[in-house]
Amino acid sequence: METDWELRKQSLVDEIQELNKKIRGQQWLLERLHYLDLNPFNADVYYEQKKDWSRFVEPKDRSQREAERDAGITHFLKLKKWVSESAFKEYKEKRTAARLLQKEYAEQHLEDVNKQREHFNRRKERNHSCVDTKQAKLIARDSEEVEKYFCDVLYGDEIIDDLYTVHVPILHYDPETSELSYSYDISNAETINEIEEYALDEKERKIQAKVLTKADAERIRLTVARAILFRSASMIYNSDTYDLIQSIHITGIIQFFNPAYGKIQYKNVLTATIPKKEFMEICPEKVDLDIAFKMLFKANVSPGLYRKQSHELTEIKTQSK
Repeated sequence: METDWELRKQSLVDEIQELNKKIRGQQWLLERLHYLDLNPFNADVYYEQKKDWSRFVEPKDRSQREAERDAGITHFLKLKKWVSESAFKEYKEKRTAARLLQKEYAEQHLEDVNKQREHFNRRKERNHSCVDTKQAKLIARDSEEVEKYFCDVLYGDEIIDDLYTVHVPILHYDPETSELSYSYDISNAETINEIEEYALDEKERKIQAKVLTKADAERIRLTVARAILFRSASMIYNSDTYDLIQSIHITGIIQFFNPAYGKIQYKNVLTATIPKKEFMEICPEKVDLDIAFKMLFKANVSPGLYRKQSHELTEIKTQSK
C-alpha cells in the first residue's frame, strides 16, 4: 500500500508543480499587464491598411476554345482528320470558320476586359479617396472619426482580448479641450483567480489549494483593474499619431449578474482623469499603480469594490457630456 501511495504521491507532486507553474505564469502576466507587449497603432499605417491594394487579374482569353466549339470542331474530328480525307476537308472548312469567330470573340474579350479593368480602377480610386477623406477628418479633429479610430485602437489590444471578453467601448471626443472620454471594462471579482498556490495534503493524500486572503484578493483585483485602465490609456496615447489627445477621462465598468433583476447589468465603479503630460513621464516598468491613480489621476473608486457583491456597489456618477 505504501508503495502505491509513493507512486501516486510522485504523480500528485508533478501535477502540483504544473499547476503552480501556471499560477506563477498568470501572476507574472498580471504584474506586467499594464505595459507587456503593448502594440499601439500608427494612424498612417491604419489608414493605408484600409485601402484596397489588390491588383486587377485579367480573365483568361478563351476565344480560341469557344470559337472551335461554336464552329463544330470536336476532339474526335481533330483525331479523325488524320485518317479520313473527308474529315480533313471538313476540319479545314470549320477551322476557317473558327478563325473568323476567334477574331470576333477575341475583340469582344478585349472590350470586356477593358471595361472590367476600368470598373476595377474606379472602385479602387473611390476606396482610396474615401479612406483619404477619413484620415483627413481625423487630422482635422472630427469627433466621429477620432472616436472611431481610438475605438479600434482599444478593441485591437490582443492581450486584453485574450484575457477578457472585450466590449467595444463608448467614446466621446471634445476637440476644443482635446479630451477623450470612454467607458472600459475592468475585471469583476469572478475573473481573478483566488488561488495563491497548490500544495500536497499528506494527511488527506490529495492536492489542496491555498486561497488568497480576502485582503490580498481585493488588493490584486484593484491592481488588475488599474492595470487594465492604465494599459488602455497607454494604447490611446501611444497611438495618437497626430497629437489629438491631451487628456483622457476613463470610466471603469463591471459586468455582473444582478439577482434583483435576474439579468446581466453594467455599473460604473471607477473613474480617473489621465493627463497626457503626466502620463508620458511615467516609467511603466517601475510605476506603483495605486499611487499613480490616487495622486496623478485623481481616481474615484466605488467603496467596497471587490469586497462587496457587485450588485451592492454604489455606482459612480460620470462627468456629463
